Amino acid sequence: AIKEGQNCLDRFVEKAYPGWFADLGHAYLAVEWFDAAERTFSAMVQRYPDHSGGHAGLAQIATKRADWSGAIRRWRACFDCADPPFHPSWFANLGQAYLARDQFNNAETTFNTMLEH
Repeated sequence: AIKEGQNCLDRFVEKAYPGWFADLGHAYLAVEWFDAAERTFSAMVQRYPDHSGGHAGLAQIATKRADWSGAIRRWRACFDCADPPFHPSWFANLGQAYLARDQFNNAETTFNTMLEH
């Protein structure tokens, strides 16, 4: 499936929808090919900067790599480019990244905001 997805994206990149990038990036994530997933989600962000899916994929990769500053930056980008309602997982993941960086006040604010939504 990954090979076919990559072939389609390579052949028809100019016609590719955001979902094509997202599906392939998630397939790479599922087999823990983080570099390939990062390239795919980065291409998605470059082509569709206002689509949260690419940012969320990059945030997941940063989280898997324990790059907490990168994860915080990417999860915040999801909120910046999307309209409410926001995915509850974005709040949870952002809050966890803040906790990993010992940013307890930011984590608390994020979790409280999640409860309000």
